[in-house]
Amino acid sequence: SSNTDSILRYQGPTGSSPGEYIDTFVTPGSGGLDYIGSGSMKFDDDGNLYVASQYTNSVLQFSGSDGTFVRTVVASGDGGLLDPTGIEFDASGNLYVSSRSTSEILRYSPDSNGSFKVSLNRESESIVTVQYSVANGTAESNSDFAPSSGTITFAPGETSHTIIIPTVDDLDLEGDETFYVNLTNAVGGDIVDAQGVGTIVDNEVPPQVDVSATSESNVYGSVAGSYLATQAADGVVETLTEERYSSNRRTRLEHRWRFDNVTSGDSVELLVTAAQTNSNPVETFAFSYSTDNANWTTLGNLGPSSYQLPNNLSGTVYVRVVDTDRSNNEKTLDVLAVDQLLIRTTIAPANLSSPFAPPPSSFATTAVLHPSSTEEEQLRNNSLISEPVLAAPTAKPQRAQSSVAPLATTASLPARSTSSDGDANSVDEVFGDWGLDSSVLLGIANFGL
Repeated sequence: SSNTDSILRYQGPTGSSPGEYIDTFVTPGSGGLDYIGSGSMKFDDDGNLYVASQYTNSVLQFSGSDGTFVRTVVASGDGGLLDPTGIEFDASGNLYVSSRSTSEILRYSPDSNGSFKVSLNRESESIVTVQYSVANGTAESNSDFAPSSGTITFAPGETSHTIIIPTVDDLDLEGDETFYVNLTNAVGGDIVDAQGVGTIVDNEVPPQVDVSATSESNVYGSVAGSYLATQAADGVVETLTEERYSSNRRTRLEHRWRFDNVTSGDSVELLVTAAQTNSNPVETFAFSYSTDNANWTTLGNLGPSSYQLPNNLSGTVYVRVVDTDRSNNEKTLDVLAVDQLLIRTTIAPANLSSPFAPPPSSFATTAVLHPSSTEEEQLRNNSLISEPVLAAPTAKPQRAQSSVAPLATTASLPARSTSSDGDANSVDEVFGDWGLDSSVLLGIANFGL
């Protein structure tokens, strides 16, 4: 509703009364919402609702389950956004926003917020609350994620709430890191699984150091161009042609390049962009390397685009190419055109001593289920519930079936649930960039019965 800066919910075409008003899903002005234009609402694949706030030139996120404000996804005017009127997602999670006043469509990359779901396996007849806080793992508060704590309140009829943990943008390439969401002080029940684990997956490409040839020497054959042509794959080539010898009955070629300041790392490879320009079916060319320009180690014949070198290789390295057929009466002058020749070193994050790359954009999450004492053996012998749940109180004690489909078989939780330190199984799930679904588990005791 543009005039009231709110979002109303009505029954859909499959409801019992299609078109009938249900409730105000997003309350007026929630999160700073100010005027909703046409096409300015969109649910993502995780069920989160995104709304373009036209007069604040921003995009807001609301919970897809209860309409509560979660966060500002696109800050006011970010990227020149002015008068947003439509939003859309692509398959990679990128957000597209129509900026009407600038006649542009702006693209925003997926964010990296952790999402932890706390769930009930059925509706409760009374209010349930639990406190949460975020704790360091290998990831650290403020530098890797925003500190967060609060109280989750389940109103009667509610079965899930989502905790959003924003990460902090930095320039460190530091590998995968973990943090924890802890539950404490439940009112109306007992905590069965007190901890959820979020893993920040650093998916940036590790830094690479490329070294091109600094000089060359020709042993056999003729050369057109120079080693300078091999420093970039740009179509400008250095051409090597065989020479005849032994009374013109044989042919041969040998050429060497020198590479200085090669760096050791987790991977060192020779990258080759070259081609034999004639079609001699017998002849080819072979590459080898040396650290002293005297003792050579064969890498292989022309064909692959890269050849693996020892990871501890450093300093000055020589690369040699030779022909492979010097048999009698092999008189064809074969030609090798070299477009690019370089040595590339890749360095893993753990071996870096300084910031290099932008922050991660996705997560892998783990939730661990600690079953109650009465159900421990059953859960240990069956598959885990894919989304941990908690058992809510009822008018009479009874066993409740989980409302969430298990991974393989269904395990039930009792109506009166108590915490246990029994052996824990684990659930590992990898989620998309825009939202995750790691879970932490509560169990609510049936008090007063």
